[in-house]
Amino acid sequence: MEDQASPRPAGSQRRVAASRGGISGARITNVGGSSNADSPVLGQLQPSPHQFGLRSDVRGYESIGGLAPEPASRSWFDWSTWRNNSGASWTWCIPSGTRRADAIPTTELREQPEFNLYSYSYALLSKCLAPRAASRVARAVPSFLTFVACILLLVAMLSFTGSSDVPGDPGGTPGPTFTTGSPAPTSTSRERPAPTPIKDYRLPTAFSPSKYSLSLTVDPKQEVFAGQVAIEIELTSSSILTNNITLHAKELYFSASNISLYGAAVDPDAGVDPDFPEARHVTSSHFVIASVHNRIYSDIDNPNFSAPRPSKPLIPTRLQFDSASDQVIISFPHPIRPATNKESKKPSTLTLIISYTGYIGYRTKRGFFKSPVGAPGKKGKQQFIAATHFEPLSARRAFPCFDEPALKATFSITIAAPKGYTVVSNTEVVEVVGLPWVDPWYAWKFEETKAPMSNYLVAWGVGAVQALEMKLDPKVPGNASLLAEDRMVRRIRDYGAELVDRAPATMYKGGLVIRAFVYEGVSTDDVRFALRVAADSIRHYEDMFGIPFPMSKVDLWPMPDFSGEAMENWGLVIFEAAGLLVKTVDLEPGNNTLDAWTAKSDPDHQIYVSNLVAHELAHQWLGDLVTMAWWNDLFLNEAFAEWGQYFGTEAAWPGWDVWGRFFELEHLSVFEREAGGGWTRGTSLKVGDVVSDGDVFRMFDDTTYSKGAAILRMFDFWLDEAEPNPPTLFRNESETPPKFICTPWCRVVRQYLKKNAHKAVDAKALYAAVDLEDPSGLMGTAFKGWIEKPGIPVVWVDKDGKVRQERFTGWRAEGGQMRRRSEGDKSDGKGWYLSFKYEYVDTNGTVPEDGLKLGGEDRWVTKERKEEGTRFMLVNKGRRSLYLFKPTVGDMKLMALYLKRNATALDPVDRAGLVADLIALTLANYVLPNQSFPVLEYLSQETHPSVWRAAIPGLHKLLRTMEMHEGYIPLRQFVKQLVFPVAEYAGWWPECKVNVTDNTFEMKQLRATVLPFAVSLGHTKTVNIALDWFQKWVKAARAIALDPKPPLPPVRTPCFQVVEDEAVVRQVMYEAAVRAGDDLAAVTDLLNATLPLPGDLESERLYPLAASKHAFHWKRLLGVDSGQLVVLGGQGLFSEADWFNRVSAVVKNSREQGAIEFAWDIVRWGRFNTAEQGETIWERLLYNATLDADDILEALVGASWMGGAVWRDAVKILEKSDEAGGIEAHVVTAVRRGVARSESASLFRFVLGDAVVQALDK
Repeated sequence: MEDQASPRPAGSQRRVAASRGGISGARITNVGGSSNADSPVLGQLQPSPHQFGLRSDVRGYESIGGLAPEPASRSWFDWSTWRNNSGASWTWCIPSGTRRADAIPTTELREQPEFNLYSYSYALLSKCLAPRAASRVARAVPSFLTFVACILLLVAMLSFTGSSDVPGDPGGTPGPTFTTGSPAPTSTSRERPAPTPIKDYRLPTAFSPSKYSLSLTVDPKQEVFAGQVAIEIELTSSSILTNNITLHAKELYFSASNISLYGAAVDPDAGVDPDFPEARHVTSSHFVIASVHNRIYSDIDNPNFSAPRPSKPLIPTRLQFDSASDQVIISFPHPIRPATNKESKKPSTLTLIISYTGYIGYRTKRGFFKSPVGAPGKKGKQQFIAATHFEPLSARRAFPCFDEPALKATFSITIAAPKGYTVVSNTEVVEVVGLPWVDPWYAWKFEETKAPMSNYLVAWGVGAVQALEMKLDPKVPGNASLLAEDRMVRRIRDYGAELVDRAPATMYKGGLVIRAFVYEGVSTDDVRFALRVAADSIRHYEDMFGIPFPMSKVDLWPMPDFSGEAMENWGLVIFEAAGLLVKTVDLEPGNNTLDAWTAKSDPDHQIYVSNLVAHELAHQWLGDLVTMAWWNDLFLNEAFAEWGQYFGTEAAWPGWDVWGRFFELEHLSVFEREAGGGWTRGTSLKVGDVVSDGDVFRMFDDTTYSKGAAILRMFDFWLDEAEPNPPTLFRNESETPPKFICTPWCRVVRQYLKKNAHKAVDAKALYAAVDLEDPSGLMGTAFKGWIEKPGIPVVWVDKDGKVRQERFTGWRAEGGQMRRRSEGDKSDGKGWYLSFKYEYVDTNGTVPEDGLKLGGEDRWVTKERKEEGTRFMLVNKGRRSLYLFKPTVGDMKLMALYLKRNATALDPVDRAGLVADLIALTLANYVLPNQSFPVLEYLSQETHPSVWRAAIPGLHKLLRTMEMHEGYIPLRQFVKQLVFPVAEYAGWWPECKVNVTDNTFEMKQLRATVLPFAVSLGHTKTVNIALDWFQKWVKAARAIALDPKPPLPPVRTPCFQVVEDEAVVRQVMYEAAVRAGDDLAAVTDLLNATLPLPGDLESERLYPLAASKHAFHWKRLLGVDSGQLVVLGGQGLFSEADWFNRVSAVVKNSREQGAIEFAWDIVRWGRFNTAEQGETIWERLLYNATLDADDILEALVGASWMGGAVWRDAVKILEKSDEAGGIEAHVVTAVRRGVARSESASLFRFVLGDAVVQALDK
């Protein structure tokens, strides 16, 4: 997963076996003959008895199967056999105990779909009659009154049978009445009151899954889906017999009557709980989808689609659900042990079968969810695309499971969906079966996974899509080139139509199939870029890891809404659409090869998409093939993939020098995080440190991704340097095809993967692989220290030539000890193992000398000290090691002189590292301003985008830190002198009609990096152009708004040579307009919904308000209702998380301390309008640990003034936390880091503020 980087009966008879081409090799099959013209379109059924006050009280019967409801909230349905007291039984077909309309909120009534009398009648009668007969009877119903008469007749038949022993629903009371002491039916919905929490966050070890058989019925247009899971479980060798099976389920609907355990020994003396509840109540939407599901998987004449049904199931006596851990305890009447097979005399397989329903989340970005695509059709019907996102803790939202990464199992998945949808999953589709009696539905059967995988890697997608498809033939090991036939691409317009209209494909036999999908409104040309990256990176990874791609196909699936950018599900990678799509134009129309195009997107966007695709495909080995056993070692997945993505991008685009950007993309975020005051963690934690949902979610941060990747790259370099005869080239380019050379770290990774394939491991497995490469144990010990130790070092050479180091902090007080309010440094007091690589650079241009010293703290450099005045020490060349370096005073003088003479004399990455180090060390009191500022003066000549991406965050932080000091004005002037010449050099964005010869890859990046910062500083030329364009767009929008024909077309914007330029131009224009003198008028235009200005009204046109100096603009940005601190529009967890992004915009873009205090007041005392009465946003952060806004809160408090209102309130929070003791809440730790940042800034102003003024006076 990209963060900022989650996933059966074998080989029963198949009607048609597909080729390795996956979907393209499957055949459509009709079950039971040709399609029945009388069959209804059940995919559109959604009867709404709530609207008509319908009730169906079942009297005199008990349920012996099906689903049961939650008594306090959502209703349930029962689709199976009913039995009366005398033992007679028949199939019943009316939803039991449906609530009356007066029990349903008004808003729910409005949301019910239009009533369809025929569809509703058929849904009821199809369980009693044959499909054709049910259809004819339903069509014969002439009116609603006739329908009511039929219902009354059926109720009369029930009443004739006997008296009721199941309570009805008097007075509209939702749910059944239970005997005192009976356990309530277990639903895993959030509305259910939470029982006593289960103490252990981890699952018991008594049982482990070996195989899941999962069948689903899905219609993306509907709100709910139905499913059944059959889990084959095994007793662990160390387990003690128990009555309970404990697994995970969240927001799913089932009760004990929906659960059966097959293969278990039955104790005849154990009875069933007499108070066992039989809940009956159901909402119409659940009933319809469950009815369709039941018909598909009960009556389908195909063994490939049916789950095993052994005899004599063991029925649970009760369920217990714990909302804190999402665990469901299923209790049986006696200890569970496998029965003995009478024929083989061997223990039977324990199979737990659960039928359930759940909701398809609307844009929730986790679990099973959907997003709208395209414009509504002629009848106003919106189209949807659906997919899953299970990492880290959301597989339990889609099916009951043992949702821990170490509990791997194989999966056999079948998904039924209406006609017109393509369905994909982890493996190839082997058969698609048409269902005439629920026409036009199709059941898609997928191949069982050949190897076990973790639950969070299970995935599926459902949507009306098109695709590009290609195949990589099996290759000769060591041959990294792509053959010509490998680069042929096939366009697929409609998979469903292909499966119906053509015979099984023979195009792809063997090899690897790669497909990239698009939904409505997106061209298949937009995924050509990603397809090429996928092909080239996979070829490289196969060479690098020494293991073929673990699956026979891989699909790249886009979603308009997604959390975490992408998810590395095995064989089905799901992306946020922006991370998959790149605009391209044809070089040779009609050429179907992979390379016959050129990208039109911004270079930064190309690098982003390439790294993201390569990251997720690296996961197919690093994370999917070998998985971390628990979330405390998440770096084994994410750090490895973050490091590996650069190899994939380099293989696809060798001319980009992507490794030159590793420093800015990875190291800088680590430096900034470590400047927060010392309360950081190691890359790997102890298992006991990750014991809650909040702990798990917070492992997905820069420490895991960026710091972990930086450590891996550092040891890759160090092992190379330590090898006696290291290879001179990573590849021998003189050979055709080039031969891959495996470095020492490459050998470590290969050993780690081969030894632990298909396993779940901890960090010790990687340490062992390092030790095998270096039997001395030195590298292994050093590597473990870097992984587990918090913080990073600052390194310098003292006057005696000793290499010194200490932990980098936000403020270095005298004696090298950081000032902190309470103990935050968990380091062991020892230093880090360092490879101290350096060069002496002569200012006269002579050949540099270099030296290398491996070791820990207080080591001597290997060379004699240089002659003062001629040479300076350049340390950590290439920025391969993760530390900051503090030059000597004399070296900084020479660096300033050297760079002024020739700004490009050093490599861009070394210039970026030097600038970033000096700014960070100045802010932290390691270096004085009069020592670092002269070096920074050369930036006025700097034109490389990587250097400016390293410089701008530090310069911005310097300005924010000095805002309350008189030195702010001269400092701002100094920064302008650095930035404005570069802004002049970059110029405004060129339009398509302008012929620009120097619009190079780097120039495009420089322009997008520098111009937004120049506008914030008031660069006159850029601001005037931005305001001029803004007025032109407003004028055009007003002219369009006068046209009364809706919908309003958007303003026609200029055609830029780079597609993404328009988004950056909008940002620059809108922020310039808000900062200008007539900002009130500009904001009025921006927020005028009747003006069709470019950009979304609630994002691109709203976020620039953070730069305003007016409080009512801040209120509008943060969505605060007038008169009370109520945030409007927050619906659901991820909508609330999106709201915190608005707070982040205030922190980053506002120059007003009042805006910081206003945002803090809302966080502390405001509430979301969807929250429970009286629950503030702060309380929600405290008690909902999965709502992770830690970094934003840290930045918000850190941006406040020491002694101000925000700082004082934050200090009170910390004092109360210290008094309470115990484990500190994550949000409080974030505040603690923010206070440390605020104090560091205050100390800088107090201690070094005058020194800044003096340095600038010179």
